[in-house]
Amino acid sequence: MKIQSHVTHHKNFCLSNWEFQREDDDLKLIELLSFSTIQVLHREVRFPSSQDATLQLSGCVIVNPDFQKSITSAASVTRMTGLVVYMMDSEGRKIAEYSVTATNILNTSVQINGVMDIVLAVTHFDPDLKHVNVLQAMWCRDKQKNNRWADLDFLQRRSWLNLVRKHHCLCENDIEDKPANMVYELDGNHVTDYSSFFIALGEAVNGPGGYFGGSFDALADCLCGGFGAEHPFTLIWKASNIARIAFDKKARIEEVLAQREYALRNHDYEEDELSSIAEIMARDDRPLFDEIVDFLQRKNYIRLILEN
Repeated sequence: MKIQSHVTHHKNFCLSNWEFQREDDDLKLIELLSFSTIQVLHREVRFPSSQDATLQLSGCVIVNPDFQKSITSAASVTRMTGLVVYMMDSEGRKIAEYSVTATNILNTSVQINGVMDIVLAVTHFDPDLKHVNVLQAMWCRDKQKNNRWADLDFLQRRSWLNLVRKHHCLCENDIEDKPANMVYELDGNHVTDYSSFFIALGEAVNGPGGYFGGSFDALADCLCGGFGAEHPFTLIWKASNIARIAFDKKARIEEVLAQREYALRNHDYEEDELSSIAEIMARDDRPLFDEIVDFLQRKNYIRLILEN
């Protein structure tokens, strides 16, 4: 099987692996291949935190000689716990990373244009990989515009919020804080769920694709500095009536369920380790909008102005 290394393809993602280097007794990230799209195919789920599935990588070009040799010789591929899928932008820069644990390669096929399709058996993977094809295309489109995410559904918005957080974490240096007493305008026209509030907040402070917290705890961390805004500042929440209507008690339950599902899938928690919905709502049964507004107003760092 001959694999062409010079073929033209869309390098939207790359697959790398953390490998131990005996010469310097350290781990090194080795790029294995680049590819254009990824598809998650679930197998039978045995328990709530199980992620047994297959990942189909399409449009692959292998760049690592050792990995290419193992593919072409049908050599067995041992369990790889340090695999990382990187999302790339149109300039070939890394946007975000997603962890994967693979057990073996199930299938390979070479296409007419020389690129490969590879199917991996995996035991654990970042749940956001289900949405990365859409997110990558969206990230590379109209980079200077806010609200690129507006047409995403509930789960895709959660993945977009994780994307901007991951992108921030990949930055080598903290974002320089803008001076105190600035005024930031949060566009609320598309804020209809918990994730979209934090997405819009990140864009209000740091522009398109910006991050300024993805939860109350994360927002509190951002207010400590190094995330783009020095406090105190004024936050004008425009079209806040849209969120006031959407963020009811049902929205709060949906968010609790989504957070629990993500924890089960991503962190291997067992069902009985997490509070029940009834227990959570018994502690605080306010509408989600009231909870967010109360949190912002309790922070002396933020002067909140609600506009309809």
